[in-house]
Amino acid sequence: MSYVGKIISIYGVTICIFSFLVGKLSDKYGFNRFAYISVLSSITGFFLILVSHTVLTFSIGIFLIGLAHSSFLGLNYPILHSLFEKEVDSAMALKGVFCCMGIATPLVLSMFVGFQVIVITGIVLSVISLLSIKHLFSIEKINHKY
Repeated sequence: MSYVGKIISIYGVTICIFSFLVGKLSDKYGFNRFAYISVLSSITGFFLILVSHTVLTFSIGIFLIGLAHSSFLGLNYPILHSLFEKEVDSAMALKGVFCCMGIATPLVLSMFVGFQVIVITGIVLSVISLLSIKHLFSIEKINHKY
């Protein structure tokens, strides 16, 4: 328990540092590759947390999940704007609902299931996100920059 504050700090600092950086890099190189990188870092981070036996491995997993979250913060608007040009405000609001559900679900689940089930759920949802992004970028409306 003595590491909780330090580990949460890793997550917060990662989001602060990388949100802007990913946004700037995605302007230059396109948001598609950063979307893939962020989902893959989420999957890797959850997996490291699942198999970690040390604080270092757990911290690296938290860092990778923070990197994924910061990437999505920078990529939300360009992706949603490409898909929903006229309804982007509604799309952003709906994205906010899903984000809140993503925060509330593990908290509620933690009352009924163990930590490993929650982490495995995170891995499964990240894989579903990867498949969804792959399909999303196959839609002609999305602007590909490679």
